[in-house]
Amino acid sequence: MVSPVRLVGLFLIIFGFFAAAGTALSRRPAPPSLQRAKVFYDAELPERGDHEILDFLAASGDPADAWCLALAEHAESHSNVSDAMLKQLNEPGQLRYKTLFAFVANLNQVSTVQESWPLLRDAGCVLERLHRDAEAIALLKKAEQIHPDPDQRLDILHLVHSLGWKTDFRALMADPLYYEEADPFLRMNYAQSRGEFVLAGYWLIRHQIESYQPGTMIAAAGAGLCWLLLMLQLGRVQNWSWKYTSLVPFALILGGLSAYATVFEISIEQRFFVFERYSPHWLLNLIYAVLGIGLREETLKLLFSLPVILLARKAEPIVVLALASCTGLGFAIEENTQYYAGDWGAVFARFLTANFAHMMWTGMAGLAFTDALKGRTSWGEFFEQLAFVIAMHGLYDFFIIDSTIADLAFFSSLIFIWVARSFFHNAHALRGGQKDKPPLLVTFTSMLGATAGICFIMIAQELGPAKALSGTAYAMAGSFFVSIVFFQEFARSHGRV
Repeated sequence: MVSPVRLVGLFLIIFGFFAAAGTALSRRPAPPSLQRAKVFYDAELPERGDHEILDFLAASGDPADAWCLALAEHAESHSNVSDAMLKQLNEPGQLRYKTLFAFVANLNQVSTVQESWPLLRDAGCVLERLHRDAEAIALLKKAEQIHPDPDQRLDILHLVHSLGWKTDFRALMADPLYYEEADPFLRMNYAQSRGEFVLAGYWLIRHQIESYQPGTMIAAAGAGLCWLLLMLQLGRVQNWSWKYTSLVPFALILGGLSAYATVFEISIEQRFFVFERYSPHWLLNLIYAVLGIGLREETLKLLFSLPVILLARKAEPIVVLALASCTGLGFAIEENTQYYAGDWGAVFARFLTANFAHMMWTGMAGLAFTDALKGRTSWGEFFEQLAFVIAMHGLYDFFIIDSTIADLAFFSSLIFIWVARSFFHNAHALRGGQKDKPPLLVTFTSMLGATAGICFIMIAQELGPAKALSGTAYAMAGSFFVSIVFFQEFARSHGRV
């Protein structure tokens, strides 16, 4: 038996190591970012500004004191924007920001002198954030005419695409000047609109790879490695032959590729079908969650796991379960490189939920396929299991994304706990009675401490150690009940309930 005191001590030691590293790293100057801007806004200027303008200022990459000053001066405006003021806009300082807000408030005084193009461009970006789309595009195009600039053409393309103005988007992309400046994401969508799906797939992969950030990649890989170690121990990897052990990296790679395929399928669905997320009606959200999210993700993960499953079809069922789960883990790692970019607190929360959920659902479907393939069960039972996995995934997401009835996210946790217990019950039955060394409970606690530490480091880089500690604690508190399930199930594997 492993005493709770020892587990707490182990967690604190591992977390403390990461926290010390995160505290040291946080002393380096950090560039302004959206997360830092929002914290500043909420803490210092709750009565001023606008979150939409704040988004623009934070994303603009200006020094922190500049966008903070702009927020502080937001309430001030000029009654007139003269050409004399416009000529000074290229010089750094608060005048540009004061004039920017005044300009947005006085669009009837638009000037087209050469010196006005930076203001026209920035005001267009602000208007975009304020959802004044036609005015935003007009200003951005005017700025581009006065001062032809590749970045402005890229901004115009992204705005027109985000608004869903398909005809305008295709017309702009047909212009070689605009196409040359388009990034892989825009080229992918343009290729899809022309039915060039192979070319679209190429630009999709380019877009995904170029969107990677070092910090998110490290965090996603670190959290993924923790679950990989846990899953391999759960699958009794020490008893595997080299043939099956060598399939682990193959399974992870295929899982990552299935995430690319999912993104590509989404883009195809958006062209040929009507799959609307965040619909104003709960029934449409439910249909989207099950037949959109659940169906495509679970089907594609299973499809990409088939090479591994077929190569391991003669292995013990626990080996097949673990390898299929590794494919789901590869999907989760790739998905996390996108989720972590906007919310470092998700590092810990997704470790206990989304990461394991993708592993669990793919593992269950993969094992059911192998059982049907080997004749242990019928193909009808396999399709029942696949339908169950799709439905549970869809319902799990539905209760998170739907807000038309009420805040029902609690039901997502109930679904997750119910399916997780079923998964562990099956895994324990397949593993037999052999004890683990070290116990799975110890491994899980160690990995939990490491993931909490990674979460701390990522937040500390943005907001400092104090807010990192509170942010990590908040993420852990939000996963408290889910954590209990894991502790109980991993304790059960060591004969302690």
